[in-house]
Amino acid sequence: MSDCSKIAQMHQDYILGGFLSCLGHDFLNLLYETILEYSEGVLLVVEFDGQLAGFVAGVLDTKEFYRYFLRKNFFRAGFMLVGRLFQGDTFVRVMEVLFYPKKSSKLVFPRAELLSMAVCEDFRRKGVGGILFDGLVERLKARGVGEFKIVVGSALSSSKIFYINKGSGEVGSLEVHKGHKSDVLIRKIL
Repeated sequence: MSDCSKIAQMHQDYILGGFLSCLGHDFLNLLYETILEYSEGVLLVVEFDGQLAGFVAGVLDTKEFYRYFLRKNFFRAGFMLVGRLFQGDTFVRVMEVLFYPKKSSKLVFPRAELLSMAVCEDFRRKGVGGILFDGLVERLKARGVGEFKIVVGSALSSSKIFYINKGSGEVGSLEVHKGHKSDVLIRKIL
């Protein structure tokens, strides 16, 4: 739990194109605390000499996780976001994120999902991403998950290549946010 603030900061620093980064550190901290508390959530970190090198977050069912998050944190998250919700298209984008699992369920993608992953610049190309990804696969397999999805912005080709090299296959695309295409990859777990 003490790493959640560091994870939130890493998310803001390294997931720059992601919408959640614009919701602020406190909101991201709450999100990662909730993933950690959620019985069907997975949140793993790699540390070297006390420094956070990277993290990965996933859930067994994205739609159920968002329901849990809202039930548990509706007022707290709302208070954190009240000033941001009415800036530009933030409110619309929050709704798109919350209802994206419903849209994607019509496309027959797995319910389990890798939600976010980041590796600190100093630790890239040193195997940290592989350790995190493999750890997520192990945790999901232990919980009986046979496959999970990874939604990657179409412009993030290096991330997509990483996931493909780790055994994922591209199966389609969708728009979490209107006008912004994302690729969907599936990682089967044997």
